[in-house]
Amino acid sequence: MLGFRGHFSSKSRRYSTTLGALRRARADFRAAQERDPLGLDDHEPETVLVLADWQYAGHGHTLVSRRSPPPSPVIYSSTAQPPAKRSPRCQMRGSGDHADPTA
Repeated sequence: MLGFRGHFSSKSRRYSTTLGALRRARADFRAAQERDPLGLDDHEPETVLVLADWQYAGHGHTLVSRRSPPPSPVIYSSTAQPPAKRSPRCQMRGSGDHADPTA
């Protein structure tokens, strides 16, 4: 591989570059690619660029919030039923018992 015997990461530092230097060069290149479309200078160490605005949207995890309409029945397909309508067979999945729950 690469003209020498052995693994690529065990190559001699005398004849090649280190993996850290490659990582650093790759990170610098990617950062320059991100800055160019935005028209930013190469290095702005004391500048903070805010790209998003955060707002408090509420707390907790609920299916229906006060701001949104109730979910449409279309989101529940025949394979994914709401938890209240699941059959006993679906609840037994993973227990290792494959007996018929209706018997």
